[in-house]
Amino acid sequence: MLPFGGGIALRLGDAAAFRGGVLLELAPNEFPEHGAPLLVGVAGLIGGAFRLGDSALELRPDVTVGVLGARLHLGAGVALAVRFGT
Repeated sequence: MLPFGGGIALRLGDAAAFRGGVLLELAPNEFPEHGAPLLVGVAGLIGGAFRLGDSALELRPDVTVGVLGARLHLGAGVALAVRFGT
C-alpha cells in the first residue's frame, strides 16, 4: 500500500528546525471487496528540517502516526527539499 496525501506543517527554527503537523492520507484499498476502493485517514507528523550549508537544500526526516481506513498507520521517511523565499 502506498499512501499519498497532503497537509499542513509548522516549522519552528532556522538552520535546524522542528516540524510538526497534520496530514490527510489517501491510499487505494488492496482488498476493495471488503470495503471502499479508497482508504481515507489522518496522521500526525513530527520531524526536523536541516539546511545543507548555505544552499536552498534541506534534509527533512519525519515520522507519521495515524489511522488509515480502520488500521493504525506508522510511517517514516527522509526527503530532500528545496526552500523558496526567506
